[in-house]
Amino acid sequence: MHGEIKRGRFGDYLLTERPPTVAEYCSLRVGAGLTPKDPIAAEAGLARTLYAVCFEYRGEAIGMGRVIGDGGVFFDVVDIAVMPDHQKKGLGKAIMDALMAYIRRTARPTAWISLMAGPGVEEFYKRYGFITRGPERPGMSFMVEHDRPAAE
Repeated sequence: MHGEIKRGRFGDYLLTERPPTVAEYCSLRVGAGLTPKDPIAAEAGLARTLYAVCFEYRGEAIGMGRVIGDGGVFFDVVDIAVMPDHQKKGLGKAIMDALMAYIRRTARPTAWISLMAGPGVEEFYKRYGFITRGPERPGMSFMVEHDRPAAE
């Protein structure tokens, strides 16, 4: 990963340019209220991250954000998560600032930048240029669910 923000201090917080470990990723998703992910799937996905940052507090990962995609035509902003005890301190903004700086340096004209967000956070992402898609341009998704047990 390349970028302007290699390491940065935000008070007692340290922002590092790196993807989370599988354990950090799974813990941050659940702790921040996102859907849990299978660790084997997480390991495969994290290995294909285009760019990521993590916030650490006293040596523990307490926030993350990633950019995934093909690195040319499509970029997806995913896994923006900050543990509840550390929210409302500007960490989410710093994560998004880092991810968007990477996208601005990397994405070529006509690249498609997207993200999916939970309810109630639309205004946060609008300040980065994201728009809510209306019924004339619906977005769709689905999650694979089957009988295969998740890795433990």
